[in-house]
Amino acid sequence: MFKTFRISYRLKGTYRVNTIIYALKHIPVVKHLLPNSLYKHYGLKVFANIVSVLWEMVSIFLGKILYFTLMFMLPLEWFGHMNTSSFLQLLFFLSIIGAFLNTGIFEPTKDKYYAVILMKMDGRQFVLSQYLYTLLRHCAGLLPCLFYLSIELQYPIWFVGVLTVAIVGLKLIVAVYRLNDFKKNHRVRTENNNSPCVIAFCIICLLLGYGLIFLNIVMPISILMGVFIASACLSIWGMIYIFKYPCYHTFSYQLLKGVSTLINMNTQDLVNDSYRKMMTMDTQIMSHKTGFEYFNELFMKRHKKILWRAAKRQAYIVWLQLFY
Repeated sequence: MFKTFRISYRLKGTYRVNTIIYALKHIPVVKHLLPNSLYKHYGLKVFANIVSVLWEMVSIFLGKILYFTLMFMLPLEWFGHMNTSSFLQLLFFLSIIGAFLNTGIFEPTKDKYYAVILMKMDGRQFVLSQYLYTLLRHCAGLLPCLFYLSIELQYPIWFVGVLTVAIVGLKLIVAVYRLNDFKKNHRVRTENNNSPCVIAFCIICLLLGYGLIFLNIVMPISILMGVFIASACLSIWGMIYIFKYPCYHTFSYQLLKGVSTLINMNTQDLVNDSYRKMMTMDTQIMSHKTGFEYFNELFMKRHKKILWRAAKRQAYIVWLQLFY
């Protein structure tokens, strides 16, 4: 599985680098200065991979710091409820929203399409390696923030680990529910097409999270700690289900169907353009015939290159069969 993750990570890095080069080559002033050989420049690939790793490290921690500052510390300070109970209650509701809207496993991307569909990588190993990495990123970003808040709000240090596992556990519970739904109904809900019920549920959780604190309604800390401990315990069951799930290959193809359609449409556009270039649009080409024979002769003259290419290919194959 680690080998699969390493290959997929390198693939994602290459995809990012090529995307940047492609964007630069479409800037009017710069595009004439950049040769096509940039796509295979080894030094540029190494530099871009280093930058990608550094950005990955920064995004893990910076994103969580901004999240906890904007969504927890500032609102709680403004409400005058900067205490453990209010924090845990708000954390519970917002973690439920994150479990539905930021799953990781249900995000269709082009690099996943390249890996699973084009490169024929094992769907189970690819999905599991990517999802475990996503969960580890969440844990790495959560730990320092929750540790700082444990000092600020004075809740036990050991509870930092429980909260981290519990938040991951909520994500696992939602992932298990959606994977089981796909197994029974062959229906995939990606992060881009959540059902109206899920969106409405997330809005309700958001309103409850901030509204209850605004109305000075806060659950006892013992109940909140019990809820997070139960979620942490359920994460073990969720992880076992994730590893035993049998339909990852079919799930991957269904998840990436939209990406496949998009890329196939782009490829078909390229094929159509190449055919158009091979067509002769000379208006001087005429025919003295009438009716359907007139249109047939014009078609044959204007598509002569395309028709001759197929005829030559078939003649070459027949020639090889005769002599070999």
